[in-house]
Amino acid sequence: MPKVSNITVPRRHVQALRFLASAEKKTVQGIREVLSGEERFTSIPALERSLTRIPGVSKGIAESLVGSILTLENLLISHKYNVTELANAVAGADELGLEESEKVHLATQLSAVLSRPPIRELAKAAELAAESPNHYHSGRFLTDLRPIFSDDPRDPVQAAVVSQTLRVEYYDQYGDPSSLFIALNEVDITNLIEAANRALGKSQNLRAFLAAANVRAIQAEEDE
Repeated sequence: MPKVSNITVPRRHVQALRFLASAEKKTVQGIREVLSGEERFTSIPALERSLTRIPGVSKGIAESLVGSILTLENLLISHKYNVTELANAVAGADELGLEESEKVHLATQLSAVLSRPPIRELAKAAELAAESPNHYHSGRFLTDLRPIFSDDPRDPVQAAVVSQTLRVEYYDQYGDPSSLFIALNEVDITNLIEAANRALGKSQNLRAFLAAANVRAIQAEEDE
């Protein structure tokens, strides 16, 4: 089993890990029960919602904490680290700046939740869902009215064209935001709607197939 080298904690995970290291006993116990329990969550947001029901855990902390735990779980899977060694390395990371007692406390909590079946399952699902160079963020149709002028631009507008542009916001393979603009006509939009409905139909079909086979469908994003 590979030895854990020095761990650098990304800035986005610092707040959640510090919180776990210093939160009140009742709060930490609630977090531990959710993360190390037997409930199998069907989506990451479902796990985050369970954490927000714990007094003292805000939505932001829940999202950050789940992201941190799943990242560490995938690190365990990919590098085949020992759970205790990884937990100790994370707790001792310079980026967290923890007191000795907090390091011991955080390492104990991480050791208790990492490698548990519900966490490992969600971590694998998130990793599979992320295996694409670009990830959709949001979309919007921009509707324009483009006037048609006569040869003399001082004359009244002769006619107009209604145009549609689809703006897609997405994150690239480096996690940086980007945009894509695509011109569409009404036929294109109708075809796009039909394609989307067909995709939803296929998803429902596969979910029914999995349910009949007693296999749970897991989503990295919001569940239905």
